[in-house]
Amino acid sequence: MFGNREGPELFRRAVAWHWQAIGGVVFSAIAVGLLAASSSGQSPGPLVAIQMLIAVIAAVGGGLIAGLSASVVVVLLHVLHLAPGQSADGTSFAIFAIAILMTGVLVGLAREDLGHIGHELATTRNLLSASNARIERAKETEAMRAYYDPKTELPTRRLVADRFSQILPQARRTGTYAALVLLDLNKFKEVNQNFGYDTGDEVLRQVGQRLSTVMRRGDTVGRLDGNKFIVLLTALSDRGGVDVAVQKLNDALAEPFTVGRPARDLFVSASMGLAVFPDDGEDWDALYSVSDEALRIVKGPRVE
Repeated sequence: MFGNREGPELFRRAVAWHWQAIGGVVFSAIAVGLLAASSSGQSPGPLVAIQMLIAVIAAVGGGLIAGLSASVVVVLLHVLHLAPGQSADGTSFAIFAIAILMTGVLVGLAREDLGHIGHELATTRNLLSASNARIERAKETEAMRAYYDPKTELPTRRLVADRFSQILPQARRTGTYAALVLLDLNKFKEVNQNFGYDTGDEVLRQVGQRLSTVMRRGDTVGRLDGNKFIVLLTALSDRGGVDVAVQKLNDALAEPFTVGRPARDLFVSASMGLAVFPDDGEDWDALYSVSDEALRIVKGPRVE
């Protein structure tokens, strides 16, 4: 929309004012000279209109300085173009000179204003584009946070629930088992209190990595909040597969975690709550409630 205005505006800002003035003088001198050479004996009325048009063209193309310089040249060449022995009428010449100069000035100022407006609008458009791009990136980041935990990069409860809703129809159709396992790291507050939150965050990341490593490709390991994790087990032929998976989770946490600077080994255990589809429930809400209640019973009154 503003492409035609941006080009002259860039020219005006890039070319020094004296070169713009010289350009206006040369353009108008050549134009009026050619006009004089081709219009001998013509009535002055059309010539005056064409001369004013020359000043307008210079102002539109180069701005205020070019328009003003072109107007001055047109006035001077108008005097020189008078036939030999002919004198310019003072009033008529004054009106003509004022008209030419005002035309050059007004059109030049209008051209400057339009150039500034085009430049400002282009700048505003660029700022809006950059702002929209930042908003889109923020939306993408917010969407990612809804599905992936920023500390561990594991799926959140929302994504685990979505995946569970997708595997349920297949489990019903094939008659296989699925299970939810909630894990709550024991005495995790002591890790934060004794070694700092950075060490605690590193423990959470390493726990997530170990749990993900020991689970099958079709299973999902996610983080809820605080020191809670969730594991979604799918396509189990019998309940014995659930016991095998739980044992793998316990074994994954048996080895110490090397964290902190200086490096130190920390042992972390977890309490688990389990719910199996279809025995303990037919949907996400029912199974999550059962596994959460089982976890509370296992932990009992112990302090985290």
